[in-house]
Amino acid sequence: MNIHYKSSSIASFYAQNRVQWDQFYPSEQYIFEKVFSQNKNIKTVLDVGCACGGLGAALNSRFGIAHYTGVDINRASIDIAHSSKFSNSLGTFFECADISAAPESLKGKEFDLVVSLGCADWNTDTRKIIQTCWEHTAIGGQFVFSFRLTNQNSLRSIDDGFQYVHFEEGTPLTGAEEKAPYVVTNIHEMFRMIDEFRPKPSRIMGYGYWGTPSAMAVIPYREIVFAVIAVRKEGPLAPNTVSELTLPLSLFLSNTEVAQV
Repeated sequence: MNIHYKSSSIASFYAQNRVQWDQFYPSEQYIFEKVFSQNKNIKTVLDVGCACGGLGAALNSRFGIAHYTGVDINRASIDIAHSSKFSNSLGTFFECADISAAPESLKGKEFDLVVSLGCADWNTDTRKIIQTCWEHTAIGGQFVFSFRLTNQNSLRSIDDGFQYVHFEEGTPLTGAEEKAPYVVTNIHEMFRMIDEFRPKPSRIMGYGYWGTPSAMAVIPYREIVFAVIAVRKEGPLAPNTVSELTLPLSLFLSNTEVAQV
């Protein structure tokens, strides 16, 4: 079971941030441009970890979508989403739920585009979140997710690494704030996760770059790769998976291999 965050700072932050296209990271913009250019018929979107629904509004203004469903585990964020202007548009639905707990409202539903940005790597049941998103991806559709990547050991739990849930700039950290797992996944482990998808994907795209972890994160690594991955679902008779990866070459090398180069 995933953590139902209680902090009101999450909702306060996402009510004002990541609500317009230019507020999203270059990696996110790059992948979405690729996905929408390859598939002109994306009409239905499921956003897992939607916060206040900013991504839905941004995608709608940029590309135009007919139906958007946003699911988030944080009640305060969903309350704000319900009161937003975008929530009143035709074909928009929000629900407070844990995607891993199989919400009844999503039972049997599939979407042209399923998105999980800052969700699977910010809670406890990362693998289950990823697998569930794939199950809700329609044949011919795309699953887009963000991952923090490393060529070292994966950080899978809050005991391995965490981030304080603290978004108020200028306000000092007390140490009493809620903690979120700061999941960082070894690049080869991520590909093993994707290889477990059924049916297997026909295409994988990825874009990412080395960067410094959040100032609120307590982890043993000074640098990680912030990546966004898009996986296309073709069906059981899909050909071998094709990859198109714009990721640092050094990410695929172990520390020893890097030292020897």
